[in-house]
Amino acid sequence: MTSCRICGAFSRTRCSITTGIPVTVAPLAEPTSRRQATSRACGDSVVVEIQVDRVLDRVSAVSVITRGCTIAVSSGSLAATAIEGADRQEAIRVLEDAIGRVEGRAASDSASPLAPLDAVRDFPVRIGCATLPLRALLSALRDADAHHGPTPPPLIATTE
Repeated sequence: MTSCRICGAFSRTRCSITTGIPVTVAPLAEPTSRRQATSRACGDSVVVEIQVDRVLDRVSAVSVITRGCTIAVSSGSLAATAIEGADRQEAIRVLEDAIGRVEGRAASDSASPLAPLDAVRDFPVRIGCATLPLRALLSALRDADAHHGPTPPPLIATTE
């Protein structure tokens, strides 16, 4: 794995900052679920929207709009790319596993689509940056099961 020339923590082939514009930055027309999260520690903020195909229970579209550091932006972009098209339960598992690895509660998994985020565990002050969009997406995915239309954007604040 090579280091990103900007953040030093992500594979150059996957870092949205190195390659240009982050993936999935346009709001969705009809999201199934929407979440907004802000870090009290640094001010990073993210708005995530997902569309779930209710018949197939698949994530059909993802939007992640992040205002923050390169790690937060890259994390949101990588996660959106990883879960779009996935079965909703599989997307939840991928995000939960990634959060566990970034926080050091699980071993690295080079096969994971979010493996580049594992390097953030070496920078404890940045763990909250990487997990902010992951937690917002996880909350939106869990909420998508309980609602049949767009949900209001509750605030998820972290203390990291």
